[in-house]
Amino acid sequence: MGLEKAGKQVEIWGSLSAQVMRSRRRMPVINLDRLNRMTAKGETVAIPGKVLGGGRIDHPVTVAAMHFSLASAKAIEGAGGKVLSLTELAKMRPDGKGVRLIV
Repeated sequence: MGLEKAGKQVEIWGSLSAQVMRSRRRMPVINLDRLNRMTAKGETVAIPGKVLGGGRIDHPVTVAAMHFSLASAKAIEGAGGKVLSLTELAKMRPDGKGVRLIV
């Protein structure tokens, strides 16, 4: 199930799909330090942009984003978390419950 199709059924996927379709200049860029401050242990978040390896993360989270730097993906997985594409997350949680959008 793609984001557009899921967005017709669940509000969070529609919002995420709209964010993804925006200009690349307006794409959010999140460093690990910010992600660490904004999330709690075991949380699932969706980021319609890039996750970069600046800083560190000290708790396991599931992160879905458009792009990950190699360093950020390794750090998230090293902390016990998961790295997913936005489409994988939409398939995993089609109802959108328990997913927080970080822009």
